[in-house]
Amino acid sequence: MAKKKRALYIMAKTFTFTKKRLDSLTNNGTARDVYHDAKMQGLQLRVSSTGRKTFLSRPSLDGKPIMVSHGIYPHTTIEQARNKSIEAFNSCGDGVNPNKVKKDKKTKFTTLGVVMSDYIRVKHKLKPKTVSDYHGLFNIFLVDWERLELTKITQRMIQDRHLQIGKKSPYRANATMRLLRALFNYADGTYEDANGELIALPNPVRQISKLSNWYEEKPRTNTIQPNDLKKWFDEISALSSHNNNLIRNNASLTVGDLLIFILFTGLRKSEALGLLWEDVDFENAHFTVRATKNHSDLNLPLTTFTTDLLLKRKMITESQYVFTGSDGVQKLDNPYKQIKKVNEGSGVKFTMHDLRRTFTTIASSLEIQLHVVQFLTNHSFSDVTLKHYYQPTIETLRKPMQQINDYILEKINAV
Repeated sequence: MAKKKRALYIMAKTFTFTKKRLDSLTNNGTARDVYHDAKMQGLQLRVSSTGRKTFLSRPSLDGKPIMVSHGIYPHTTIEQARNKSIEAFNSCGDGVNPNKVKKDKKTKFTTLGVVMSDYIRVKHKLKPKTVSDYHGLFNIFLVDWERLELTKITQRMIQDRHLQIGKKSPYRANATMRLLRALFNYADGTYEDANGELIALPNPVRQISKLSNWYEEKPRTNTIQPNDLKKWFDEISALSSHNNNLIRNNASLTVGDLLIFILFTGLRKSEALGLLWEDVDFENAHFTVRATKNHSDLNLPLTTFTTDLLLKRKMITESQYVFTGSDGVQKLDNPYKQIKKVNEGSGVKFTMHDLRRTFTTIASSLEIQLHVVQFLTNHSFSDVTLKHYYQPTIETLRKPMQQINDYILEKINAV
């Protein structure tokens, strides 16, 4: 009697698969419902508790049944599923596991370049600077792996590349590996094989952590020393001069103004490069920085010196950006060549972030209160009370900003 009921139950779940019939199927409250195609023996449709419908077959390989998934309905059509089921049974008949064949076939197209593109596309919260940095690292240190299948990138390759980059720049070696680690973490469980099953990928970068092979990254503390400010500024002035060169879109002129503006305001490179004329208020002597690192607008005072600098730039700029590139329209890109020239000409080694660090060091030497300096430079407050309740006005910040500017001017004008 029990066998008869089971036979009737199976028959009730066996019918010719059609789009109308499959569309109407729902889960009956069980962990999964399985239906059988009367037209293609061996083809099944599994309906999960969430309503997900998966085609599958259970052919035998070496005398043991295996489960082969053929994709998700309706992304995979009934006809496609029937053809895949025939292929699976034929493959098992030849002694070849169809799951391995399909996984290898799909994984072959999951290259590092594809993952990089997908990662950048789906990570909407990445800042433009971060995206630019990632592309820079990839194009310099990983581009030769762009068409390489992820499964072909080994731990040994990772370690060798890390050591190779580290000979010139330990910091960039670590940054490249962190990017690579993020790409593998993203790929793991993101891509499906030809069966619609998620591909599990081990992360070979983890070996660096396991072996404690990360390069030590010492905090950067470099600043321009007070006695070096004059020769640094003189070299900047030699790079270009407003008095002698009012040529529009002059790259050297723009870079010189940019570097001076960062030193006198303490802005981050990205904040200065993104500054728009519409955010400069000459009448009330202040400017607004948008899209800061802390995701909030920052209003800062203009001093007599920075006002004069921006007014001169306004005379020769037609772009919406204060600091424009050579095309005169888009914002200036990273000015590596000009910075290198100033480094060599002045003998003062610096990066753009060193200028910001010099600003805060000068502020500290003038005994300006730490929370004021943090606000001027838009650093996060560790003190919760200050973070939520300290909101200084432009005029409150004007005096300390002017103090810092006066100190710098005193040093660069020293005989």
